[in-house]
Amino acid sequence: MKRRGRAVLLAFGATGLLGVGFLAGLLVGNGAGDNSTQAGITSASKAPDNGPTPDPIITPTNQYTPTETVPAYATPTAKDFKLAVKVLKKECFGSAGCNLTYRILVTYGGADLDPTLTYEVVYEVRGGEDGPVTNTLTVTGDTSSVDEEEFVSTKSRSTKLNAIATEVTSR
Repeated sequence: MKRRGRAVLLAFGATGLLGVGFLAGLLVGNGAGDNSTQAGITSASKAPDNGPTPDPIITPTNQYTPTETVPAYATPTAKDFKLAVKVLKKECFGSAGCNLTYRILVTYGGADLDPTLTYEVVYEVRGGEDGPVTNTLTVTGDTSSVDEEEFVSTKSRSTKLNAIATEVTSR
């Protein structure tokens, strides 16, 4: 019985040691003062407690700033203006040519013009006996202002007048 008593004693001792070791493992695994309700389960994703988490810093990267939309207006060029000569009166003198009274008709074919500006369009009327005649018309918004009547003499009855814009400035 001595042998059997020792074996039982050894079994109880080993069981006791295993129990103490298990208990020690639980305490070490969870931390001695941990109030966790998940005894015996450790999480690798558990962050250390460093106190309260600060608010994230928010820096605006794209703030909305209301702006007034300013329409973009074109800067007209002489090519944007198409001019036509309307003959109002024609007096011819046989082979001596004719005297013509005319008015310039204006057509603008470019992008929208700034309605707050006045544009001066310099033009030439060609076909007259004394060479090209230069004059100026004005355009503000969608309204043009031209001389009511202009006068030129031609060398022959068949001479046609034409007008071409040569320069545009704003004021």
